[in-house]
Amino acid sequence: PLTIDAETNTITVTTPLGVVNVQQLPASAIQNLLASNIIDKVESAELTEPENEADKKDPNKQVVFRIKGLKETKFLGLIKVDAPILAEVSAITGEQTFVSQPWFLNAFGFLFAK
Repeated sequence: PLTIDAETNTITVTTPLGVVNVQQLPASAIQNLLASNIIDKVESAELTEPENEADKKDPNKQVVFRIKGLKETKFLGLIKVDAPILAEVSAITGEQTFVSQPWFLNAFGFLFAK
């Protein structure tokens, strides 16, 4: 459950490992992904647990914003390609903990331009 304390201006989330103070808001997490050119358009954002099992045990990564979006690229500078991107940003530290993109961007990224 998510709890908002108006007196102390804090947001807390209860996880299986205990209560966690949320330091980052979704707007700042999204803004950081946009500024670092990881995504160009946001489709959705949710507060959740990380997908990686090891991250679930890390106190700084046990609550993340899972952000789905699109990266706008052009194949050989000519053909527009919107690639789906999934990123996770720690709600505690604000650091990117996970980014997933299509295989063709990983393997042939040099053929794609902004």
